Amino acid sequence: MNKYQLPKGERFEVPQDKKLVGNMLFPRQTGAFQTSVNMDFSKYTLVQDGDSVVAVSVSPRYFGNDGKDFYDSNTDALKDGLIVTPPRRFLRSWADVNSALKEEGVRYNAYGNLIEPEQNAQNAQVMNTTWVYLNARFPRGAGFRGLDIVTITGIKDGKFVFTRMPLSPCLEEVCLANVESMNEQGMLTQKAKTNKYEPGKIINFYPPILRKDKPEEGWVAGFIANSVGAGFYCYWNGSFRGASLGVFTSAEGASVAENGGKK
Repeated sequence: MNKYQLPKGERFEVPQDKKLVGNMLFPRQTGAFQTSVNMDFSKYTLVQDGDSVVAVSVSPRYFGNDGKDFYDSNTDALKDGLIVTPPRRFLRSWADVNSALKEEGVRYNAYGNLIEPEQNAQNAQVMNTTWVYLNARFPRGAGFRGLDIVTITGIKDGKFVFTRMPLSPCLEEVCLANVESMNEQGMLTQKAKTNKYEPGKIINFYPPILRKDKPEEGWVAGFIANSVGAGFYCYWNGSFRGASLGVFTSAEGASVAENGGKK
């Protein structure tokens, strides 16, 4: 009888500067966020927003017992050199934290350090049970459904500085939608192929509509989530305020440094 040995596996050593997630290796450090904004880098996560990397807070900013409305919330963030997070950035961050929770990816804080599983789980718990305004307003305009989309980006002489663009096409009916179908404005374009909520992937979408009583002001965007579901709303009243209603803030950076992060 011929001698034969079955092959034996070889031990794979993960380099100390890498983290194995599923069958993918990720660096433990990436470039640190570059910004002139005075913020706690450990409390912000890096988010890919199109061709840019931005920093988004890992928890909301709240405003005490009386809370603040949409406009005062934006003013508060702008005074610190930040902005209230627009829908696209927020949904991307929400998708990222839940992807990392399922070990389908990783996240980095603004220092460029990988966010460890325990901290990520805490961040996911916050984002999956939150109630916040998003930085978008839908006045009457020249875009889809006769609307524009407005994003507040600054304040000058006591007045908001903003970008205003025609609303791009999106879903027109209330439905469960696929988060990955978001367009460049953060609006969702594809219905979910399931009727089951999945944090970071499947969400109830309430598309923009004309505000008939104040068409030039329009409705504003918001997000709410709990243990049984989440909703991305595009027709909230911006004058509403509440102690548990907050905002996630974000910062744009000049670039991301080539060298790794720091502690």
